Amino acid sequence: MDKNNNEGKKLSFYQLITDEKLNIEIPIIQRDYAQGRKAATSIRNQFVNALFDSLEKKSSLHLDFVYGNVKESKLIPLDGQQRLTTLFLLHWFLAIKEKKFDHFQEFMLDGRRSKFTYETRLSSREFCNELVNHKIELSKDFPTYEKYIKNCNWYFTTWDRDPTIQSMLVMLDTFRELYNKLDSENSLYDQLIDFENPTITFQFLKLKDF
Repeated sequence: MDKNNNEGKKLSFYQLITDEKLNIEIPIIQRDYAQGRKAATSIRNQFVNALFDSLEKKSSLHLDFVYGNVKESKLIPLDGQQRLTTLFLLHWFLAIKEKKFDHFQEFMLDGRRSKFTYETRLSSREFCNELVNHKIELSKDFPTYEKYIKNCNWYFTTWDRDPTIQSMLVMLDTFRELYNKLDSENSLYDQLIDFENPTITFQFLKLKDF
C-alpha cells in the first residue's frame, strides 16, 4: 500500500485473505449481520442480483471502502462488516455449487477455525467455524439451507436466538434462489478468486494509513 496517500488499496475478498494474509474478525462493538434480515428482502435481493450480474457478465463491481484496524494479522473492520460477511457467504456458496469446496477450505481454514469470524457472540463464531468445515449438498428432504443446517448434528437449537446466524441462513437461501435462475456457462467462483482481474472488489484502508 502506498503510505503517501489515504486512498487505500483495491482488493477482492480473496486477495484480502490470501495476498494480504489477513484473517477477518468482526468485533464486539459491531452490530449483528443485518443484510439477511427478513425485513430487508428488497435491499438484499437488489444487492445479491448486482453481485451475480457482475459475476455472470464479468463486469466489475466496486463496493466502496472497507476500513479497520490490523492487529496480529487480523483485520478488525469498523466499516464494511455487512459486505464482508456477504462476500464470505458467497464464496462458501459458490464453492459448493461449482465443486471448488476443497479450494475454499484451503484458503479459509486455519486448522479447523474459519479465517472469517464474529466476536459478537460465541454462537456466531462457532457457526462460522462449522460452516467452513462442512460441505452441504441440499436434497429433496432438505431443499433449503435453513432446513438442512438446522437439522445438522453440529447445529444447536439455542443458535435460533442468534440474529447473525439467522440472517446468514436467509442470505444463503437468497443465493440459492437467485443462482437457480441464472443461465451462465462461466464459473462464478473462478471470477471471485481471479487474482489478475477480480470482478468484485472494495477499497481496503488501514486506519493507521489514513
